[in-house]
Amino acid sequence: MSGRRSGYCGGCDVPPAVHDMTRWGFGARIGNVALFCHPVVHLAGHDVQLFDVGVDLGICAMAAMLVWSSLRHTIELYQAERLP
Repeated sequence: MSGRRSGYCGGCDVPPAVHDMTRWGFGARIGNVALFCHPVVHLAGHDVQLFDVGVDLGICAMAAMLVWSSLRHTIELYQAERLP
């Protein structure tokens, strides 16, 4: 053995991960520029900080995922182990 490693990560044949954060040509850079140019958005006649809107949407989405997954797992467990 010559001590040389082949493959992507020192001997394995797994390709390196491709981390692409852009979708349809829009990415994090455009969002950051928009945030610096317009940090305040207008919702229902109120001026609101853009980060506050993003945090609120994220909290609502995570709460919905919690409720959905809890209900789904409860139903699956109930169906898998019904009482006699």
